[in-house]
Amino acid sequence: MGASLNLDRITKDKDSTQSVDSVTEGAVKRKAFNVWSANQVLADAAKQPIPNMLFSEFIFEGELTTLYAPTNRGKSFLALHIAHLIASGKSLDGLENEAPPQKVIFFDLELSKLQFGARYSEEYKDAKGKRAYKNQFKFHENLMIAKFAASTPPKGVDQVVWYFSQIKETAEECGAKIIFLDNISWLSGKGLEKMEDAKKLIERLLKLVKQNGYTIIVLAHTPKIGDNTPITMRDLAGSAGLGNFCDAAFIINESWSQGKPYKYLKQNKCRSAIKVYDESNVLTVMMEQIEPNFVGFRVAPDSGDEYKYEAQHLHKHEILNTVKYSEQQVAEAKLLIHKAVKDDPDISGRKLEMLSGVCHTTALKYKKEVQADPQLWDGFSNPKTDLNENSI
Repeated sequence: MGASLNLDRITKDKDSTQSVDSVTEGAVKRKAFNVWSANQVLADAAKQPIPNMLFSEFIFEGELTTLYAPTNRGKSFLALHIAHLIASGKSLDGLENEAPPQKVIFFDLELSKLQFGARYSEEYKDAKGKRAYKNQFKFHENLMIAKFAASTPPKGVDQVVWYFSQIKETAEECGAKIIFLDNISWLSGKGLEKMEDAKKLIERLLKLVKQNGYTIIVLAHTPKIGDNTPITMRDLAGSAGLGNFCDAAFIINESWSQGKPYKYLKQNKCRSAIKVYDESNVLTVMMEQIEPNFVGFRVAPDSGDEYKYEAQHLHKHEILNTVKYSEQQVAEAKLLIHKAVKDDPDISGRKLEMLSGVCHTTALKYKKEVQADPQLWDGFSNPKTDLNENSI
């Protein structure tokens, strides 16, 4: 049992006419702190269950996690995919979810029902020529979506206080302990860049997590930043509050060097484990349609050290259609690709890009061409000399 700090032992401040005892006199005495030996803290911790990973080291149960990025990078698509996985009790390509299927509530404060339908349905024209949706993606029944019923609180009630009381009440009604908030800025009438603007939000988020046992994933925007600039904790809008007090934070960003559909995930903060996916080991993912009417994510095939570092994703290739290769460069690239394909027919476009010097999309195009007529290329051995003497 921990010993508490005893206010009775604190004597009157020499520079004050009022003692600490007199401040608490007549009030119910409360202990501000409990104290244990370091070994006792470890012993007590060993008796508690270790929180489950919900999305590998990016999200742990019982924590406040922030997912942030500039606009149009895929935050909402990623968050909803993760929410669907948690609701289903499933993992994503080795990104482990250790928890069983459970209720998840996703507060979608940005999209209307029609906009949500457009993302996860097929559009068609009915018999009268009107556009409509069909073949909607089937989400897990554990996933609940919440949208604004009223955008303003009752008269005289603080907006932030009211919204968070409603969030807690709504989650309780759904039986959900996992909460996604998209986007945090919608819960405040002001911006979150200043500490005083973010303070109320942070206090209530932490109360839901620490006192009520919820797991909360908050989506947030960053200010506009350059395409070739790493995203850090300093870029988190409201970082004076969110960045300091959240348990974990990670980002999604474009892989400018690879282009669509490639993106990368990076941990910028993690209290429950070491940062596995930091700037020296980011996780490359692909954002694409993985099921009918469902745009989600896959972990990209391992490319070794090629796209391991964040900096390797931040170099923009020239637009493919504007790249002009000489006939000699094309022939040399095709010969190198031919040799590589003979050794490994399943070699990836990205590895061919490294070998040949052309972008991975062009490398895949050349791969098809040399595979269609391999005998033509078998007669060449040195791309520098043979190709100068022979016309391809």
